[in-house]
Amino acid sequence: MGIFKQRPKAPKVAEEKAPVDVDRLVKTLRSENTSTRQDAILALAELGDQRAAPALLELTADDTDALRVMAAYALARLGDSRAIPVLLSTLDHRPDMDTHWAVRGLGHLRCSDAVMPLARLLNELAIVSGTTIQVNFWLDVVEALQAIGDPRAVDALLDWRANPSINTQAVYRLGVTEKLEAAVVDALAVCGRQVVPTLVSSALEKHNSTAFLALEKLDWAPQSDEERLARALARDDWVAAGEVGAIAVEPLLLNLGCELVVGRWMNRSGDFGNGDANGQESEEIVAIADALGATGDARAVEPLVQLLSAELKGLWNSGHASVRRAAAGALRRIGEPAVQPLAALIGAPRYWGDECEQEATRCLAMSGPAGLEVLGQNLRKHSEAHRRHVQLDRSEPGQSHYGDPDITGYRKWEAIQKALVVRAGTDALPMLRAMLDDENESVRTDAEDLIAEMAKRETT
Repeated sequence: MGIFKQRPKAPKVAEEKAPVDVDRLVKTLRSENTSTRQDAILALAELGDQRAAPALLELTADDTDALRVMAAYALARLGDSRAIPVLLSTLDHRPDMDTHWAVRGLGHLRCSDAVMPLARLLNELAIVSGTTIQVNFWLDVVEALQAIGDPRAVDALLDWRANPSINTQAVYRLGVTEKLEAAVVDALAVCGRQVVPTLVSSALEKHNSTAFLALEKLDWAPQSDEERLARALARDDWVAAGEVGAIAVEPLLLNLGCELVVGRWMNRSGDFGNGDANGQESEEIVAIADALGATGDARAVEPLVQLLSAELKGLWNSGHASVRRAAAGALRRIGEPAVQPLAALIGAPRYWGDECEQEATRCLAMSGPAGLEVLGQNLRKHSEAHRRHVQLDRSEPGQSHYGDPDITGYRKWEAIQKALVVRAGTDALPMLRAMLDDENESVRTDAEDLIAEMAKRETT
């Protein structure tokens, strides 16, 4: 509950407390003990009795800053606008108790003159120690702006994250950031539908998630694909972004770390990931790849092929398989435009590793006749390497044969064989039957073996 909202009344108990002696508290304001006087000021603030107003007003001229500001705060709690000059003059960029009482007092009075000073305070207040007491000053400022409800505060509220102190680890650890955003959203919503154009502009142009949250609180719904995309990007909702279609491709590629180079989208570094804390980055890359596949846009092909074949040094090893699988799945959904880039990948002299070769060949095996034709060509290409490697295994059983010059071709053949049998299945039979007439005996033997393997799988 905000500090400026009406507090619920305490339930009645059997025995009523004795009434507070306001006159006695007013006399206590003249005590020589500063702490005693402060306690009396706060007690009078809670009571809200107008009889205390003259004494509190007199105290706003005290030589002691703390007493003067607290008295002005108490006067504000009585709804007395004569406290405003003292409270405004106290606002500065120090996160101390004087600022605290001034902010709260101005909020209680709903002082329109305080809007811009409070807005500057939100964007510029520097927190040094990172204690809970200090960082809660931001909440005080936002709640004061919410109580005032003036649209002039909208820009400052939308830019609340621009304050460098808010982005410190100390503030994050204290869990204040989420509370602060929730308070900012409430403050923006209080300003009403008159600020909707400003919120929409911030949401679309800056992908400001706070603006979208405030818009939803005002029951606003996106009307165009551009607005739906902006909301999805602000929320990191990659599924929703992909559903929008082609206009999502460039923002998605930018979030994947790609850039436009001479008319082609690519990852200039050739790799992906920046440390992958707790595996979260791998999950995000998987989601973005899925979204790119959903768009069906050919501009995503080259970056996805890069993602499939990259070493992924910036990601945890445990995330490599899921990332490559997502890249291959996206390429398969894009379809025909992905076939030749994948053909170039598996046709390269180097072996890209089990995950890459298998995912690439699986993708081609499920890409229709064009993909199967590519696999058939590569099967013929590596058939001799497969035959020689099998002979070597028979002559030297139990050896790794990593020095075998045919090992790369054999591994590529093996990946194609698995993809055809497991993924393509009977769709590959016309191509394999055509290979039975090949002039190369190794190719004919491979085709016979694969057809037999498929028949065996069909029966089981």
